Amino acid sequence: MAMNLKAKVSSDLLKLAKLLNEEIKTYNEVKNKKIIELGEEVEVDGKKTTRVKPENEAQFFAEIGELLDQEVNIVVNKVAVDQLGDNPISPVELQKLNWLIEQ
Repeated sequence: MAMNLKAKVSSDLLKLAKLLNEEIKTYNEVKNKKIIELGEEVEVDGKKTTRVKPENEAQFFAEIGELLDQEVNIVVNKVAVDQLGDNPISPVELQKLNWLIEQ
């Protein structure tokens, strides 16, 4: 659903999306390196892939768990409800975005 937002709101949301995407990209890079480090190449349905060796699964999940437990601090500029304009937003959607909406 496309929303017509004021330029400042669009800019703030775009900056937030870029920050979040960068954090996700870093997580995936670290996770993939660990899979390669603790894994082995296997063939699944005729395609080569890498999976964590069974004997390394405990170490892998422990390290990934530590990574996921890290706190990430990102400054979020909340969006005032009136800045959403006349765009329809359901109560369920509003509840999901509660951390981002200033009421």
